[in-house]
Amino acid sequence: MGHLTSGDSCNMSMRRSDFDAIHGFDTAFQRSSDIDFAWRIQYAGVPVARVPSAQVMLREPNTAKET
Repeated sequence: MGHLTSGDSCNMSMRRSDFDAIHGFDTAFQRSSDIDFAWRIQYAGVPVARVPSAQVMLREPNTAKET
């Protein structure tokens, strides 16, 4: 397969079906589970790309009812 891309998972985005297909993150890892995840998702045929210009929007709840 050649060199596999990996990176931090704190701002990773993907289809839920792809996440579920590889059973998410491996909780047996105490650290670097995002690297394992990135490699497994690629082995499953899902392309991984870095998009430095991407922006993450966080919506803060306005009321206690929304939390």
